[in-house]
Amino acid sequence: MLLLVLFWLQSAPIVAITEFHYDPSESTPGYVELRNTSAQAVNLRNWRLQRRQVSNETNRLISATDLILPAGARLVLCADGSLMRAAYGEGPWHAMARYPTFNRTTADEIRLFDAANRRVDSLQYTPGIWIRGTAHERRSETVDATIPENWAPGFSPGRPNQADPPVTPLRVSAIGIRAPDEIRIRFDRRLDPATLGCADCLTANGHPLPFASTGQDWVTARLPDGLRTVMTLSGIADIFANPVVDTLFIVQTNHLSPQRDQLILNELLLWAPTPFIEILNVTDQAFDLAGVSVNGRALPRESLGDGFHVPIPIHPETVAVFSNLPSFNRTSGGIGLRSAEGGLLDTLRYAASSWPFASDARSVERIDPANPSNDPTNWAAHPTGHSRAVDNHHRNTVSNFPIPDMTDLHAAGVRIRFPRYILPDAESRVDVDGISVPLRPVDPMTADTWYAEIPDGRDLRIRHRGQWYGPWPVARIPEPGDLRFNEILYQPHQERYSGRPDQPQFVEIHNPTPNAISLEGLHLTDAPDKHGQVIRIHPVRTDRRWIPPDAYAVIFADTTAAWTSTRLHRAFADVPADATLRAHRSTLSLTNSGKEIRLARADGAFLDSIRYGPAMHHPKQTDPTGMSLEKIDPRLPSHITTNWTTTADPAGGTPGRPNSVMRMPDAPRERAGITADPNPFRDRQAIHIRADEPDYLVRLRIYDRFGRLIRTLAGGEPLGNGRYWWWDGLRDDGQAPGMGLYIAVAELHGSSVTSNRTLRLVLVLARN
Repeated sequence: MLLLVLFWLQSAPIVAITEFHYDPSESTPGYVELRNTSAQAVNLRNWRLQRRQVSNETNRLISATDLILPAGARLVLCADGSLMRAAYGEGPWHAMARYPTFNRTTADEIRLFDAANRRVDSLQYTPGIWIRGTAHERRSETVDATIPENWAPGFSPGRPNQADPPVTPLRVSAIGIRAPDEIRIRFDRRLDPATLGCADCLTANGHPLPFASTGQDWVTARLPDGLRTVMTLSGIADIFANPVVDTLFIVQTNHLSPQRDQLILNELLLWAPTPFIEILNVTDQAFDLAGVSVNGRALPRESLGDGFHVPIPIHPETVAVFSNLPSFNRTSGGIGLRSAEGGLLDTLRYAASSWPFASDARSVERIDPANPSNDPTNWAAHPTGHSRAVDNHHRNTVSNFPIPDMTDLHAAGVRIRFPRYILPDAESRVDVDGISVPLRPVDPMTADTWYAEIPDGRDLRIRHRGQWYGPWPVARIPEPGDLRFNEILYQPHQERYSGRPDQPQFVEIHNPTPNAISLEGLHLTDAPDKHGQVIRIHPVRTDRRWIPPDAYAVIFADTTAAWTSTRLHRAFADVPADATLRAHRSTLSLTNSGKEIRLARADGAFLDSIRYGPAMHHPKQTDPTGMSLEKIDPRLPSHITTNWTTTADPAGGTPGRPNSVMRMPDAPRERAGITADPNPFRDRQAIHIRADEPDYLVRLRIYDRFGRLIRTLAGGEPLGNGRYWWWDGLRDDGQAPGMGLYIAVAELHGSSVTSNRTLRLVLVLARN
């Protein structure tokens, strides 16, 4: 080190290289300028100007005869003095017989030797660091010519240089770390080794701190505790004798490399003119972002050599922004956040169809940092723009626990599927039929699905963040007989100008079991034709669909995706949407003449079948258009045709709810009868007819006291278990018949298993 210091602190060479131009052009020829820095004249006879030292480099004498360079004078060496005069006028030009042709695109040396073959001065330049197309002037003759900082661009051949040494104070440009207790301080200029031996130039928490340097632009020190240190710096100078500004600074070196889920994606603006991705530190530790990357595009990791780098800190509960991003696909894609070592920190996959990306320059923000990044429901579009580097507009750390879409038996145990991603906490557990069940580890990439290790169960509860939720029924794969046909509308009403909404073809399925049943993969098929071909009709979506005990599901045909625009909703407004499975087609291929249809699960196994036909309607129902077939006893097998009859509902069916003709054989039966309320009446009167069997058709007519027919209220309509008809006290022609006594006559027409009967009731109209 002592020899190095002496070399750097030597006085100016007797003759110094003070300017050179290695990349000449037609207007600016190449040259090397020398200056005699001594107080005496120097004879340059047999002195040499050489390029780099190679085996074929010949001796290049400046002059073979006496060439006196007076004290303080300059001499410009060149290949052609006339070119120098043309470019710069008269000057101290000296044309050498063998002027070197210096490399213009690769590194080269300029070396000056005296007559005794001693190197007087030299430098090495590298194009790129030493600018091409211009000359370079030496700032200080007392500072080594080999130091690039001692040179500056400029043309002044034969005249005093314009490039002066800097006079501004030395400053700290960066502080790097290699280990939690080891730092490197880099300065904005090369250091003067003579100033690096002081004992108290650097202090840590008020105590002198030893440091080392190799004489470049940095010093290295080992901290006493390696955490947070208050430091002072003074007394060090640069090679031009400019002292450092006395500096007080704090060094924090505990910026660890982040691990999975410690840094998370927090806000995305992928396609605006100024896109960015914001990340959030969700821990109580500080991390180093240097080298952390988004889809392979990393934050710059500035190296200070020997493993030292300048950290980019992100402190607890703070955010950092990535702006230099790769391009992202607008339709779908993925975002991966990785550490400098390549470890995955956070990731998500997005699709424009399901993510809340706005069409304008608005970001999407994470709602709950505790819930997974990959869940589209955990993100929301900013209402006006973005919240870059500030708290998210939509941030909510107290999200409600989501009700599972479905819990079902699976090969891995009980499977729990949520409408959004949610991670269990350390105390989360599952209770199945009163038994505490452990949860399997949850992958954040698929955190909308949890698994509990139990082979069976009927009801499930979940404990999360100290609270119990549930219970919810556990669905199971259906076995034959678990699901049965319960209603069929094969000949829907579809008349454009009738005033009634068009109906779709549908079949209703009933779950007669005490268990929840999975509908995943459920589909319809018919019997094979003579070629063995079948028609399979799959609903658009059965994923996460299930049917509770003693509940109904409706498979219907419609090419309209919006529920409120479907024919099923328009014709039967009270059917719940979550009880329906839509097939994207105009019909279910149900023929008016009848056919066999089958209900199949995902693996093709048949669960139920029926051969329906017009003969299953009530024998008095001559036109079944718009009237569904309903089961009377939903518990009986579907193939018993006498257990089916025409719906009694005025809308033409009861999809998604109990059948209008449903009658359990073991249920108490009411006697057939007819009542009216109010009676007497003035404005209108409700006439109710009930029957002891559900498969009657009713004809309801009003007669005056002379036996004349004045009004027909029902001309052969299904009665079911009972229905109301309204009489407004008018005749069929709309005229008022006058106050008095009238007789309601209800003729009940039974099927092949029920007898006909007639019911009568006296009505009192109390108005003129």
